[in-house]
Amino acid sequence: MPLYLKPKKFPDFMERAEKQMYISDGVLGKLYRDIHDSTKQERSNFIWSKKIAEATYDQDLEVKGFKDFLGIASSYREKYMEKMSTLMDYYGAKTEDEILTGNLRHRPTYLQRDNRKYGDVKDRILVSLKNLKKEAKEWFESSCNPFEHQCMASAWYHVTYHPTHFHQGMNCLSFPWIVGDILLNIKSVNSRNACT
Repeated sequence: MPLYLKPKKFPDFMERAEKQMYISDGVLGKLYRDIHDSTKQERSNFIWSKKIAEATYDQDLEVKGFKDFLGIASSYREKYMEKMSTLMDYYGAKTEDEILTGNLRHRPTYLQRDNRKYGDVKDRILVSLKNLKKEAKEWFESSCNPFEHQCMASAWYHVTYHPTHFHQGMNCLSFPWIVGDILLNIKSVNSRNACT
């Protein structure tokens, strides 16, 4: 491309931090800023609390006998939280969702200017998360017999979402969803039983 055709500045919605940018007054620029501002507001408004836990805890994810597994579920949750917080510290993430998506809200300076490096870091984050989930799934499978999987999954959900297990600070809400397929099966069966 001839030099005179290359743009000197880029619109803000293109997020080209390594180049000079301007605030776009066009439709795309306005949409970009509205969406960007609303997601910022949503993030700042959501804080997991005991009150939210009380309102959202789903009794349909409980099965008979899950209470026998609460102790081991709680210890695995602590282990998962420790490993998740190590990942967060290592990558400079402030919240769990940054690790779950690989999108760091506050990128270090060396990543703000180089999208390729940021893509590499994002890939490493997602691989680290995949390894943690695989490890947690192994804890799950080694801690109970296959016929006890529903009880253990229900216990994992309970120690994460029940208000009596609320922790101030990080709660690792992703923990029970490592066995989400089992939880969805429990929900499905319990919902059908409630209708009959």
